[in-house]
Amino acid sequence: TNAIGAEGAVRLAGVLGACRALAHINLGGNAIGVEACGRLGGVFGQLTALVHLDLSGNCMRDQGAEGLAGSLERCGALAHLDLAKNELGPRGANRAVAAVLDKCVTLAYLNLSGNSMGGLTAELLAERLCHATRGRLEVRV
Repeated sequence: TNAIGAEGAVRLAGVLGACRALAHINLGGNAIGVEACGRLGGVFGQLTALVHLDLSGNCMRDQGAEGLAGSLERCGALAHLDLAKNELGPRGANRAVAAVLDKCVTLAYLNLSGNSMGGLTAELLAERLCHATRGRLEVRV
C-alpha cells in the first residue's frame, strides 16, 4: 500500500487507458475513495486484457462500486476481483456482483469480505451464484 489517495488515483486513471495490454492491477489499500474509484472505473473497461483487479481497502462505498460496475461489465477476461474492506453496503455490493457475474464469465475469484452487505445481500449473492453459468468460482464474503 502506498496511500496514493484520490489525487494519485485520478492521475493514474489518466495514464492507464493507454496500457491496453495491462493484465494485473493491484491498488489495494491506497485510500482511493469514491470519486477516484469512479474515474478509474471508466478506464478499466478499456483494458480488455485485464485479468486481475485488486481494489481492496479503498473506501469506495456504494457510490464507488456503482461507478465501477459499468466498466467491470466490459472486462470480459477478468478472473480475479477483490473488493474486500471497501465499506460496501447492500446497494454497491449488489451492483458490483451483478456486473461481474452477468458479464465476466471467466471470473474465478470474488472477494467481498469485510464489507457491510447484510444478510439479504448475501442471500441475493447466493441466488445469483446458483444461476451463474461458469466453471469454478471462489467467493469470500
